[in-house]
Amino acid sequence: MSARDAFAFLVGKAALVGLRAIGRPGYHIPGALAFRISPSVLSYIRKPARVVFVTGTNGKSTTTALVQQVVAASGQTVAYNTESNNQPGIVASLLRYTSFFNRPKADVLVLEVAEEALSKIVPVIHPQHLLLTNVQKDVPQVNQSPNYIRDRIAEVITADMTLLVNNDDPDVSSIGAKWQRVRSYGLPRNSYSAEPRVSRFSISRPCPVCSGTLVFDYENMPSIGRFHCTKCGFASKAETDYTVDGFDLDAGTVTIGGRSFPMHYRAIHFVYDYLLAYSYAKELGIDDDAIARAFDSFVNIQGRLEDTEIAGKTVHYARFKQETPDTLALAIENIRRDPKPKTVAVGLNIVENAWGPKTANTAYGFDVDFSRLADANVEKFVCIGDVVAHDTANILRYAGVPRDKISVVATDDPVVTAKALLAEPAKDLYLLTLLHHYQEVRKAMTDE
Repeated sequence: MSARDAFAFLVGKAALVGLRAIGRPGYHIPGALAFRISPSVLSYIRKPARVVFVTGTNGKSTTTALVQQVVAASGQTVAYNTESNNQPGIVASLLRYTSFFNRPKADVLVLEVAEEALSKIVPVIHPQHLLLTNVQKDVPQVNQSPNYIRDRIAEVITADMTLLVNNDDPDVSSIGAKWQRVRSYGLPRNSYSAEPRVSRFSISRPCPVCSGTLVFDYENMPSIGRFHCTKCGFASKAETDYTVDGFDLDAGTVTIGGRSFPMHYRAIHFVYDYLLAYSYAKELGIDDDAIARAFDSFVNIQGRLEDTEIAGKTVHYARFKQETPDTLALAIENIRRDPKPKTVAVGLNIVENAWGPKTANTAYGFDVDFSRLADANVEKFVCIGDVVAHDTANILRYAGVPRDKISVVATDDPVVTAKALLAEPAKDLYLLTLLHHYQEVRKAMTDE
């Protein structure tokens, strides 16, 4: 700790007060400013006594928000990162919950931490609990492969941490197998479980222990479910410390430990998020009533799943992360479960990264099985985007979609795209694209 750290801290606090005074919510600015003055300011800021990290490829933001809500419902003050999950974002969050005299104003610190940032964060903020969601294929420029992500997580774990691990994820399970302070959670076979389909488009992953062939007995999500290795025998546990007794996506409920809880976000991947938040709550001794209050009042981050009525149509947003095939495959499964006639707009789009040039990469589209929608009552597939729309049409053709069910709107103009989609006869429209593109097209539809 140095005078430079103290100066950076005070500048960040002053910037935070100034922004509040003029009614601006830009909490990331004080954090970015303090971090720029002194990258070691994170170690200077005092933290609450209890710290928990949430990390993994997908589900971090929702789980972090749920954990924050549950802990707050138990009567404790919670500091958490509402900004980015890297170092400047975490500095920004800590500034909000620390006094000018550098005293923490929260009982618990709940942080979503990007996997690649763990090695920088853990040495200065040591969590008692590490919550692991899943390890899946991610943006290759950042996270390379699941093996790379798994190793980045494993290298920061210490013996005094308690791990909450997803028993249904092979890589996460392999991390937990090496430590003593481990609690596992997972879902049993249920009405939404799918028998694995082997095709050239299936998402595959090797055994994280021996690189042998992994076989899934069933999948609750793409590459998440009951598994075993045919070579070394590594497998998910038969019993977990925390599991669900059942859930009803139509009714919006999940039953855990014999108690039914409200679950307002109705897709199977949210069941894992709610279960993980419940598991951590029980590790802290939080009672079911507090958990129920938190789950009932929970409002998720915008842009996960949305249904909007526009011009006589129900527009469903099926979100996926750019260049992340597992989230794209999960969106396809969610669409598949809707039996109604529908139009599906597929916009793989240009990839825009803050650290490099824009790229047109649709390779991840070949890593999922669009043939899963062949019997899903899709009347028309509309491929949208000015660069990759025709590539997207080729992906659908390789997946066996008939040519007469595919149309191409090769433009990024949201007005043109909106008109084309509204002209389709089906009353249900699924937009399978990136968040910013969906928001532009939705606005154009509303303005029509």
